[in-house]
Amino acid sequence: MVALPRKTAQKIWVDMGSLEGEDEVAGARRLRDALVRKGWKPGTNLEYVEQEGGQHDEISWASRVEGMLVFLYGRGKG
Repeated sequence: MVALPRKTAQKIWVDMGSLEGEDEVAGARRLRDALVRKGWKPGTNLEYVEQEGGQHDEISWASRVEGMLVFLYGRGKG
């Protein structure tokens, strides 16, 4: 793994279901915290979602995908 030397211009979305496993949730939190230390700002260019009861499956992803698309790309016209 190569360390990220500094913040880049990208917006980042990280999401995790609480039922995906304790190690996986802890890893997602560590990633979020590392990104914040590098300069990403939650709610601005970083969004972290931990869905209570969410799993690693299409049903859980479907419930979060709209928020991810709006955060990364904004709302379309119309």
